[in-house]
Amino acid sequence: MSLRLVMICLLTCCAWNAYAVASSEDYAEQLAKTDLTSADEVFMLAAWCKEGGLHFSASKHFKQALKIDPDHQPTRDALGYVWYDKRWVHKSRVPGASNPRPATGKGGGRSKPGRPGPSTADVDWDLRLPERSSEPDARWLINIIAEMNTVGNFAPEMEQAWRTLLLPQYLPYSGNELAHALSDPSFTDIYGATQFVQTCLQSDDPAKQAQGKMVYPFVVKASERVTDGEELYYFALVVGQAGDKRAVPRMIDMLDGEGDAQAGAMAALSMLTLIPEDEVTKDRAQTWWNRYHSASDGEIYGHLLKSADPLVRLGACDRLYPEQDPRIVPTLIDICKSDNGPAFDGAVTLLRTISASDWGLAKSELSPDEKAERIERLEEWWDTEGAKFTFVEFRNLAPVDAATSNAQTAETWIRELTSLDQGAARAAQDRLLQAGNDAVPALIDALESSDGIRSAKARDLLRTITKQNFGFEPNRGSKAEREQAVASWKAWAKEQQLL
Repeated sequence: MSLRLVMICLLTCCAWNAYAVASSEDYAEQLAKTDLTSADEVFMLAAWCKEGGLHFSASKHFKQALKIDPDHQPTRDALGYVWYDKRWVHKSRVPGASNPRPATGKGGGRSKPGRPGPSTADVDWDLRLPERSSEPDARWLINIIAEMNTVGNFAPEMEQAWRTLLLPQYLPYSGNELAHALSDPSFTDIYGATQFVQTCLQSDDPAKQAQGKMVYPFVVKASERVTDGEELYYFALVVGQAGDKRAVPRMIDMLDGEGDAQAGAMAALSMLTLIPEDEVTKDRAQTWWNRYHSASDGEIYGHLLKSADPLVRLGACDRLYPEQDPRIVPTLIDICKSDNGPAFDGAVTLLRTISASDWGLAKSELSPDEKAERIERLEEWWDTEGAKFTFVEFRNLAPVDAATSNAQTAETWIRELTSLDQGAARAAQDRLLQAGNDAVPALIDALESSDGIRSAKARDLLRTITKQNFGFEPNRGSKAEREQAVASWKAWAKEQQLL
């Protein structure tokens, strides 16, 4: 059931005592939990106030929801407005019908009008061409890219061409040259560029991700002159994975096509809007675009975190992940309690990405008691760490400058190597690797730690950073052998002027 229908039921079907007024403390607590930038959440607060007899506050928050989104249908419904003659009118002023708008969609529900979002031609992709390099490698890529415009999608030459663009020596120039090629009206084959973008966006390498993000808008724009259904199908799948809602009107246009192009557009729109793929229609997608074209991801996907469908909730979590929205962690924990296998697996995977641990939930054939015990441990961790926790991937990618690479900071990270919080331990390891030689003195000191696990991790990091191995074994061999190994590390560091 949609949020709109849930809240209509709340307002019209639930029995409540008009004389039972909620306390000011209850209201303050409810207000503190509400995202006041979200029309959906402000509406729910207004509904709660009305149910609790706080009529003045209810009226204030209903009006607040309309300021955020003048076309917010649940609020309009609650206040008795209907869409009539291209505008909102109170139902008492509509002659002959309480709701003259035609019923559409599953179950006879009414689609929300919203203001029209920009068309494909009007979407701003900021297609400013990057400056081209005069380096020989960059100029040579022009021929490679030109070949992609002349061979079949699955020809060996096609794969060889787009994979060449990903090679380290060419990657700094590949995006620039692809952008220029895609801006040429005579360049009508986007399959190779699509594969390049997809590979870059799926990579863990920030340099590749940056190249993919730069080229992506040029691929979307170039797709408008492509007619090959197979190419458009693969392009649409990349659009869905990229998660950029600006491509929605392009996908809506593709619904007018047939076969592969239409199928790809339906899949992409489902990924972007979280409308079930078999329920995607042009009208429904356009309604979504009209409502959300200028909204933040928090507003678009936030209310879907409460969906009854675990897969929809999982999709919303995935879309909100780049924003590090803390609401997704308790949602993922709740999904883990469900019996939906695909949703459970997806939730565990995303939890691993967020915290660097699967919390033992990835183990096959968990008994109900084992599963409950692991989920309880996960909930306890989030209750303790949630307010200050930063998603591991974003901590790993944060730059480490000279000011933060001093010995004192390195010592802090070394202590966190043995943290019970697996996310913090993984982040500390990555920070030390990023610090590189600046962390070597503190790591050498950590070899003499009484904590065998900490000294072993320090040794492994030293080997990785310095490419040296002096045979240090924290839990084996004699004390004299360990002291000799430490002395060797210190002598090497002095030679390198690190001590």
